[in-house]
Amino acid sequence: MSTPPRESGIPLLTEIIEDSDIEFTGPPAPDSLLPGDATHAGATHSQPEELEPAYPLPLKPAASVTAPVPETPVPSPTLAFPPPPVTTPSPLPVEPPIPAAPQAPALSEEEWARMERRIRERILGQLLARTDAMLEERIRTGISNMLQDAVDDLAAALRHNLHKTLDDVVSRAVAQEISRLQSLKK
Repeated sequence: MSTPPRESGIPLLTEIIEDSDIEFTGPPAPDSLLPGDATHAGATHSQPEELEPAYPLPLKPAASVTAPVPETPVPSPTLAFPPPPVTTPSPLPVEPPIPAAPQAPALSEEEWARMERRIRERILGQLLARTDAMLEERIRTGISNMLQDAVDDLAAALRHNLHKTLDDVVSRAVAQEISRLQSLKK
C-alpha cells in the first residue's frame, strides 16, 4: 500500500521541531483587536519578582504536626471589567408574501395530444434502451452457456476418440513387434 505524499507545512507526530524553525512575534497590533477590546490594548504586564529559594528549607519532625491549621477564608477576586452592554434585537423586516403562481392557461385538445405523444415517445425511448441492453446481455449469457456446453461435449468426444485411436495404434505396434521378434527366433 502506498502512502500519500507528506504536506511540507504539517509536522508529523514523530518530527522534532527546532526552536530555530519557529519565528516568535510580539503582541498583535492594536488595529487587529476585536471591537470592544480597545480598553485592554494598552495593558502591560510587569515581570514577576525573582525570588531566591532558601535552601535547605527547615523541616519539622512529623510528630510535631498534630495541631490542625486554622483555615482562613480566601478573599474572592473582583472583576475590573464592565458588564457587557445589553442590546435588544431589532425586528426582522417583513417581506411581502410571494404571489401564487399564475394558473396555466387551459390547453387545447391538440396541445394535450402533442404533450401525450412527447411523453409516450420519451418513455418508450428510455424503455427500449434498457430493453436492448438487457436483451443483449441475456443473449450473450445464453450463447456463452451453450457454447461452453458444446465445447465441453466436443472436448470429451475428442478425448474419447484420441484414447481409442492411441490404444489401437499402440496395440497394432506391439503386435507387429512381437510377430517380428517371433519370426526372428525361428
